[in-house]
Amino acid sequence: MNKKVLVLLMLLFVSGLSCGSDKMIIVGNVQIDRDFEVVLSIIGDDLKHQVIATTKSIGGKFRFEMEPFEKPTMAGLSFLGSVRGIIIEKGDVTYDYSHTEGSLVKGGFYNDLLCSWESSPRVKEIFQSLGNADRNSSNALRREMQKIQEEHMKGLLGHSDPYVKLFAFLELRGRTDDGMILLDELQKEFPDNNEIKAFINMRESSRKIAEAAKKVAVGNKLIDFSAVTIDGKSVKFSEHVYKNKYTLLEIWASWCAPCRKAMKTFPPLYAKFQDSGFEIFAISVDEDKSKWEVASKEIKMPWIDVHNIFGGQNDVGELYGITSIPKNILFDSSGTIV
Repeated sequence: MNKKVLVLLMLLFVSGLSCGSDKMIIVGNVQIDRDFEVVLSIIGDDLKHQVIATTKSIGGKFRFEMEPFEKPTMAGLSFLGSVRGIIIEKGDVTYDYSHTEGSLVKGGFYNDLLCSWESSPRVKEIFQSLGNADRNSSNALRREMQKIQEEHMKGLLGHSDPYVKLFAFLELRGRTDDGMILLDELQKEFPDNNEIKAFINMRESSRKIAEAAKKVAVGNKLIDFSAVTIDGKSVKFSEHVYKNKYTLLEIWASWCAPCRKAMKTFPPLYAKFQDSGFEIFAISVDEDKSKWEVASKEIKMPWIDVHNIFGGQNDVGELYGITSIPKNILFDSSGTIV
């Protein structure tokens, strides 16, 4: 054989051995008396499960063999309607499940660390007790087991490895103050992680809602603005508030079904209390002014009917922290929210 060819074959053989040793192998053993499909998935850009591999179990046993990702990645192992979290990392990983022993993932730095709580003596006792427990006892045991898992994950939030912090946080789902404080650190460490982005957006939405609630808290004074009637006349909100006992600021839009439904309840109330000093100041935030005009004619509002879009001049949404519609705010004659 040509010497160069022999050397090339040896290099290819050695290369093949080294590639094989880096593969991730997941071996499963589930004590269930039937075969089933097993799906391995990760969270995609749309925050939905993206299937990366499937296989069939034979006698409860299954196997995945794949190239690991560049970075350790949380995945879901799904079968028979259940989803089990697992970390894709280099090395061999085993997943065992039985009705009496529960589930246990072993293999790899991250899997061993995150799943070690499952092998605790108390967790094993809980699983052994579940088979003979009544409904109330079963629920109590499952809550205890969940508490053990949560305490384990909380303990990992301060780990030096950023991926351990990330996986522990995602398992906790941000239910703790410590976990939410960790969000900023995780955002810097994992700026492209879609689940962390979702938590950041959720936190920002919660912050905006909290700030909005402060603006319309009982006891606050009105923030004045102007709006335009259908015939183009500009009216100031404060002028109507100060001359009535009570003024209801109603923020709505023609496309908002709950708004339209609410509007139907107003005529009898308005007819009953108008002469006693009650006024309704209904302000449409339709971007398309013509749609507001059509809706106004359909509803036939006898009260003040004006238009002021979100983001426009004197934006009522910004002034009063409106995050959803319909929104009702009741003022007394002093301009105080009651």
